[in-house]
This record gives sequence, structure tokens and C-alpha cells, in this order.
Amino acid sequence: MTVQPRAERFLGDQVINKVTYPEADVSLGAEDQVVRASTVSGGGGAFTITLPSVVAAKGRFYSIFMVARNSAENITVQDKGDDTGLSDITLNAADERVLLYSDGFHWYTVASENI
Repeated sequence: MTVQPRAERFLGDQVINKVTYPEADVSLGAEDQVVRASTVSGGGGAFTITLPSVVAAKGRFYSIFMVARNSAENITVQDKGDDTGLSDITLNAADERVLLYSDGFHWYTVASENI
């Protein structure tokens, strides 16, 4: 698995979000709110991004953006299994993006582009 380092943003001593650059399967933590994914640079193909628990993510927005795409390799965004209302989201072109929100009970798609 290849996952590039995360850039953290702080408010005082508290991490308010992290920017994550996955190139392979990854499970997000509650602070991994900004995701810039690519299937191009060395990752080796399609992969899955698993959202954090809907409870742990309560009150947070998650921005997931496909920066670049190689051939027919897609990125699938799925929940952790604790919210049966969210269907898997497939990003299958560069510049596709989705903004998700958790109210602690369910995931909601707030906005999407090119999906």
C-alpha cells in the first residue's frame, strides 16, 4: 500500500483536518477530511477509500477529489458499514469530486461534480 504523507492543519493544539493523498486502499480517520486521490502515480490501479465511522465523523465534512486518473482505474468511496443509507460512490474521471457530511447517524452527499 502506498499512501503519501498527510498534511495536518491545527487550531491551537487541536488537529482540525488532515489532507490525505492516497494511491491505494485507505481507511480514513475522523481528521482526514480532505482527500486528494490519484490512480496515476505508482499506486498500481483502482482502490477504495473507506470513510470513518459515521459516529466518529459527526459534524464533519469530507471533501474527496480525484486529482488524476490512469486509464480505466476507478476510486470507490464507501462507508465503514455503520450507515446502510450511503451507496458506494465511484469516481471514474479526473476532476470528479464529492463533499460528504455526517450528522452522527447518516452520511449525506452535500455536493458533487462530474459524478
